Amino acid sequence: MKKAIFVLLLLAGLQLLVRAQLAFAEDVKVKLTTDDGSTSFQVRDKNEVVVSSITSVGDAAFGGDVRVKGNDIFFGTSQTDRKIYDDSSNYATRFSSNVYIEQGALRNRTVKNEDLVITSTFTLDTGNVTTNSNAWSDMPNMRGTLNITAAPATIFLYFNGTVFRTISENQYPKVAVRFNVDGTSVGYGEFMAEQNGFPGKCPLGMNAAYTVSTTGSKVVKVEWRSGDDGAAYGTANAYDRHFSAFWFGAP
Repeated sequence: MKKAIFVLLLLAGLQLLVRAQLAFAEDVKVKLTTDDGSTSFQVRDKNEVVVSSITSVGDAAFGGDVRVKGNDIFFGTSQTDRKIYDDSSNYATRFSSNVYIEQGALRNRTVKNEDLVITSTFTLDTGNVTTNSNAWSDMPNMRGTLNITAAPATIFLYFNGTVFRTISENQYPKVAVRFNVDGTSVGYGEFMAEQNGFPGKCPLGMNAAYTVSTTGSKVVKVEWRSGDDGAAYGTANAYDRHFSAFWFGAP
């Protein structure tokens, strides 16, 4: 009888604590029955809607906002690993490592020149080169390699030089150039004068953009020829040539 009364008093005391919303513990342990994430510890509202949960592999889900009163969110097993942290003095959120945006674009954002990293290639050759063939061939020294690390990506290409036909040939000049990106012809530029023995030399520039769908090293270069598909137009010359190319990730 005394035991029964003690149990009733204990239960009554617990009920009073629950109703008063009082509970104290040094550690609260919840042991789930799986270790593969198929079970979870859940917090539900009065309508039995799960508002937060932690699975048996540690994945957490929250149905509302998450507020971090500290300064850091860490990734990895220690505080020396990567993190996102609050720089309150500059009203900024910072990242301790590189940030990659897989899809979409930055909006309403100003990027400073010193913060912009471009993967590029550049080559300059002031010497004169010649060709007397109307078959496309590589223009000497006008080539490079881009390492594309994210796809799709858009490659931008620029070329400029001074071209002419050997004047002593006293014939119509025609010099054509184009880009080649990893085996694909891109863009076209041409200098031509409808005058025999044209004595002038002409700046010839060209730019183009080309999108690639795969990562890896891409050979970019300038090709050129004398004349057109019908015939060569004597000896084509080019000097003071420069070529550059760079790429950006594209949506």
